[in-house]
Amino acid sequence: CKDGFKYPEDCTDLSKLGHMESGVYVVKPLLSNQSIVVFCDLEGGEGGWTVIFRKMDLSVPKKYLYKNSPSATSEYVNGTGQITEEFWMGLRPLYRLMKGEPHIMQVELENLAEETRWALYMDFRLTPIENNSRMFLGDYYGTAGNGTRDAIGIELLTSEWIQPNVTKNATNVNSAKQ
Repeated sequence: CKDGFKYPEDCTDLSKLGHMESGVYVVKPLLSNQSIVVFCDLEGGEGGWTVIFRKMDLSVPKKYLYKNSPSATSEYVNGTGQITEEFWMGLRPLYRLMKGEPHIMQVELENLAEETRWALYMDFRLTPIENNSRMFLGDYYGTAGNGTRDAIGIELLTSEWIQPNVTKNATNVNSAKQ
């Protein structure tokens, strides 16, 4: 990097470097030649969390109701939204960030009465897109209920989702150790 500057690999690195303000940061994951813009939650508790999804209301855009919508597929794989508002990071950047290694996933939910529930999953892993991106979760802890237990190991990308133009691009995922 220029003048000895080295991008942090992830939000945990930022926390270890003493950053304490949540916000938008640029990180460069290990084994990746591209940087990623991420939203880091660096406040409270242990800090160093990378926010991968934020949804403020219960609406679902129509295009997401149809799995074979090319724009929905592209956004599912590459990400969509405004990182400081509602957004989804996307499977491709999420996999690059995770490097194929296990992580901890925390889910925070707030209902209309502003009651908060949480779920913590140990050993959160994601397989590469060219393997249809399977999600694996370890032990669950929390107050939200273990609503994902039936989704463990399912393909996040199937032939219903993958479009010819996305399949071609999906093979460009960087290798990461498993």
